[in-house]
Amino acid sequence: MIIDTNAIIGILLLGITSIIMFCVSFRSYKKGKMFKQRCTLCVQGTVADIVKEDDGPGEAPKPYRVYEYTVNGKLYRKKAKLSRIPDYAPGEEIDVFCDPDDPDFYYIERRSDFQICIVALTVALLSLAGIIMYAVFML
Repeated sequence: MIIDTNAIIGILLLGITSIIMFCVSFRSYKKGKMFKQRCTLCVQGTVADIVKEDDGPGEAPKPYRVYEYTVNGKLYRKKAKLSRIPDYAPGEEIDVFCDPDDPDFYYIERRSDFQICIVALTVALLSLAGIIMYAVFML
């Protein structure tokens, strides 16, 4: 059996891509687990507004979702890029999980359909990469 050099390169590239995706996913999982362990206080928050801000010179304005929550009588006003928090409309109530000792440290739980979509997209992209590599290197 003759092993094609192009096939080996394709398999190596797909393997490296898979390892990188696994490492990124695992890091994201560990970070999420750390947030859940630290942020045990759940408070009611509200989506206050959606604003556009410049990130720097030459950059187009990017949309941010602004939300508010109160802990021990103190109002916290935070913003996050639209892509980092699920679709909530202004005025909608949300659960904000924060550290009881440091309410500035917080997270907003993503909706499960968002997470399923990301996993499906990752699998689809890796499959597409495999098909393209097969087509380029094997045909």
